[in-house]
Amino acid sequence: MRNGDGVVRLALAGVLSLAALAPSAASAQASVSDANALYRNIRMGDGQPGDRSDLHLIPVIAVMDRPPVGADTPDRARLLQPGMAAWDTAAAWASSPAQQRVLEKLRLVTEEIDPSFAMGYGQPYGQDALLEFFELELPEEVFDAIIERGLFTDIDVGGTPLLAAADRSERGVPTVYRWLAPLVHVEATRLYHEGDIIASLRLLSDYTFFGRQIADRQLRREKVYGLTMMIDGLERMRDIAYVDFRSDAPQLRSTNTWDPLIRLLDRMADRSRDNEPGFLELDRLGLPRASWIAARQLARHTLDSNGARSGAFNATMARLGGGDDPLRMLATASTWGVYAQRQKPQSEALREIEDIIGDMRLRWQQDDPFHRMMRTPFTLERVNLQENVPAYITLYGTDVLFNLRRIVRAEIAGTRLALAAVGNRYRTGGFARTPASVRPTWLFRLDADPFNPASGGQPLQLFVPGRDIRSRVHEINVIVEGAPNFRRNIADDEFVVYSVGADGVANLATRVQNSVSLVEGADYLIWPPVLSLQRLQLDDLGELR
Repeated sequence: MRNGDGVVRLALAGVLSLAALAPSAASAQASVSDANALYRNIRMGDGQPGDRSDLHLIPVIAVMDRPPVGADTPDRARLLQPGMAAWDTAAAWASSPAQQRVLEKLRLVTEEIDPSFAMGYGQPYGQDALLEFFELELPEEVFDAIIERGLFTDIDVGGTPLLAAADRSERGVPTVYRWLAPLVHVEATRLYHEGDIIASLRLLSDYTFFGRQIADRQLRREKVYGLTMMIDGLERMRDIAYVDFRSDAPQLRSTNTWDPLIRLLDRMADRSRDNEPGFLELDRLGLPRASWIAARQLARHTLDSNGARSGAFNATMARLGGGDDPLRMLATASTWGVYAQRQKPQSEALREIEDIIGDMRLRWQQDDPFHRMMRTPFTLERVNLQENVPAYITLYGTDVLFNLRRIVRAEIAGTRLALAAVGNRYRTGGFARTPASVRPTWLFRLDADPFNPASGGQPLQLFVPGRDIRSRVHEINVIVEGAPNFRRNIADDEFVVYSVGADGVANLATRVQNSVSLVEGADYLIWPPVLSLQRLQLDDLGELR
């Protein structure tokens, strides 16, 4: 980047000092600084990325080639297989130099798994992120691409930096996900079909570890993305293994894959063989503290002692809801005018926000889904959020993190058990009699089913049709959110692994729904993976071409 051009372009990017901000904006910036201080322990070097995974990854993501049609969304890329019309183009795209550089950086930033030394995603909110990229002295075209693709979190709302904008923006973490996920899925499939299942599984585990880094971000939406990426990566690991399991020449049958597979399963454990915390371990996962700061900031900016602050409330909410579309902002401004008349005074709204936060903290620390406290409504559900819009804008939906944490725990436990059971099948020639049968060869410890209310840390359920249940063909009814439900038969040449699910009752995976919602009578299916069954169903219907 040329020095003269850099100074001009930096000014054009809107990187302002506090002294240049209006008083209200300067006050808002103080809250942004508090939120950004949450990442100070993730250090960048002197003009170098240092321990910052974002500074390693974002510059190479910025200059990626666009994914081709058929692999241009995470969902399409997950389903894509050799033989489909889009496959050859997608495989060539994933293997090209620009995309391989991204995958090399992903491997780099997830190599260290000791939580005390591992890298973290420390990008600050707002224009401070651009200052850091400027310090890296990136080529001009890379810096421009970062801005153009929205690989930083813009929080400007009409000249005021508001954190609430970050939690509703498609820039930042959501953009990183949309570029990275399709590449990982296509490359994992390509590696497997080129005969390297261990490299495929390792790539997906790296993606899962990166998702764990994102889960440590401090806004609600970022945490949801991180935990969802973990679920996505873990299910894809099982999906690759299941495609292999059903193939004519399974790669995991080779003894050369067994030791690498065991090391991979060890790497994914929430605690090491020395009982030290693993990187994927979720006990240290916290609630979104930047969202708390965002709620207080928005209340102070839009409310006063009488309720909605004249002018600021309507304009701010319209911009948050309307994005950059002037017509949409105009339409939403009239709607917010109705809510403005109902807002509580600032002091009362702030007290309510603290009550919501306190309730969530207490429940999170309890970390027991079966505690009587969890059977009572959250404070967030009991307050009238129409009379406290700042709380609604910033905090609504935070409670989903409780269920996502349990699902990720089930996914980690299930993925380790399922892959261990596959290895055990090839090593011994038979299916594991119980989950404990894979110890100590494949797993040094069994993980508990986080949905099982039984004491003693009961493991996940495992059975073989015709051996453990009377029928030699077991029908599984799969309920998929946002897609048609379907049924698949599992014969006695396969095994089933499942969690009892949110209702805490083992139902032999007769009806399954892998959902964050409480579903009565439905289990959470681990093996066969729902994704694999869904692909088989779509293929049978002729919908995969």
